[in-house]
Amino acid sequence: PYVGDNAISVAYRHVNDDVPAPSEAAPGPIPAALDELVLRATRREPAQRPADAGAFLAELRDISGALGIQAAQVPLPAAAAGRGDPTDDTVSAMAPIGPQGTRAMSRADLEANATTEDHRRPRPTDAYHERRARGRRRSALWISAIALCAAVIAAAGWWLGIGQWSQVPTVAGLDQSVAEQRLHDADLTAQIVGVPSNTVPAGRVLDAQPGENQPVIRGSTVTLRVSRGRPRVPDIKPGTDPADADRQIAEAGLQPRRDAAKDDFSATVPQGQVLRLQPGAGTPLDVGAPVVVVLSKGATVPDVTGMSHDDAFAALTKAGFDPYDAGADFSDKADKGKVARTDPPAGAGINPGHSKRVGVYVSTAITVPDLKGKTVAEARDMLAQLGLEVQAYGGFFGGSENSPVLSQSPPAGTRVRAGTVVTVTSNPFF
Repeated sequence: PYVGDNAISVAYRHVNDDVPAPSEAAPGPIPAALDELVLRATRREPAQRPADAGAFLAELRDISGALGIQAAQVPLPAAAAGRGDPTDDTVSAMAPIGPQGTRAMSRADLEANATTEDHRRPRPTDAYHERRARGRRRSALWISAIALCAAVIAAAGWWLGIGQWSQVPTVAGLDQSVAEQRLHDADLTAQIVGVPSNTVPAGRVLDAQPGENQPVIRGSTVTLRVSRGRPRVPDIKPGTDPADADRQIAEAGLQPRRDAAKDDFSATVPQGQVLRLQPGAGTPLDVGAPVVVVLSKGATVPDVTGMSHDDAFAALTKAGFDPYDAGADFSDKADKGKVARTDPPAGAGINPGHSKRVGVYVSTAITVPDLKGKTVAEARDMLAQLGLEVQAYGGFFGGSENSPVLSQSPPAGTRVRAGTVVTVTSNPFF
């Protein structure tokens, strides 16, 4: 019932199409029972057909009886009709009636004619036998060719039908190597994608895409998501671009973070580049845990003004510099003995590869004490010990060394140079 452009398309229809009902093509009505029997007898699934020819014949007879169809004799050609009972073996066989001279003959006449013909038949010759042999060889070649074509059509039909399909095997929870072997056995190709997991050990398969038991074309690629275990902080070198560091952290299954308070100076890492990670490389964390990307503030000299000598040296060393004692200098911003300034000064940039030596200058400033309530004599002694001079003023009535100080200039807390004159005003009535 099928036609197509070529043998493959016909075979494809054999595999995928159902034989149409006879009622769709017959010029007259077909009983429904007979229509249904023909459809069942031509099902693609053998189990849905009658078991064998005997079962098919029995069903035909049941349908015939149910429809009341009477048995009919096979009709004879018109020239033989009327010469007797159609079942009589003595029907004449002399009249040629068909377009090729076909005749109806009795069995007795047929046997007699065969005997006569045997006596008349000439003995076979070698040429006759050769022709017979050539005929047999040609027949064998044709049979072989037909068998080959049938095999090709059957194989094509099988492939176009169910042969090209496979099924994704069950792989979840298996070791990667075992899962890959199962896919290979199913004529499928594995593509491995590593993903972090807090619970599944490294090397175990989490799932497959397409999913397990899904039909797929043979040779297709199936993606296996394989656990990498708990994520670890990646090893990112100092000087890495922050965007690249963020990408590597995210690929590890963690979350990159920024914290300006943790950014630090560096004489070797350019400003704005990655200085380090917190926590450090290799630390195991849960999926999605934060990792702080500490950035470099660059090679700028930190401000250590007002720090003690030791604290200033420690801060400069931490920033990547090599501090040294450069001497003393006055500063109204640092007490005596504290750091007055640095050379290069605070905030100065130093290119990587250049000298990292930083000179530290200690302040010589003297802080003026609070003299109020002291006697002029006491104030004079205190200032002398600090390296400062005193100018006392007692008003119109003068004043004595025992007069209490009412005011002073510069005020208490002022940082001044050594030898600075401090003026004190005392009570003139003492």
